[in-house]
Amino acid sequence: MRLLVQPIGETAVILRTMNPSFRASATQRKNMARINQRAERMNKDFGYALMLELDLMEFDPPEKSLDKHFKQLKLKEAELKNAFPCK
Repeated sequence: MRLLVQPIGETAVILRTMNPSFRASATQRKNMARINQRAERMNKDFGYALMLELDLMEFDPPEKSLDKHFKQLKLKEAELKNAFPCK
């Protein structure tokens, strides 16, 4: 098993918002305001993140080895959660 964690940075992060047309009805304006709430709720600082790459290979695996690999994956996931706590 190979596990790689690397930082990545985005130069352009776009959150899409919609503007009602000049002659939009009250219902259309209300619907667009509801759609735009998602962009308003989200944090605008998406410039940096961590990327996790997991390479799990076994040639000619023995029977029932999937459980063993899944347990290893869960252990690595727990280690990463402890190393990089999320808000």
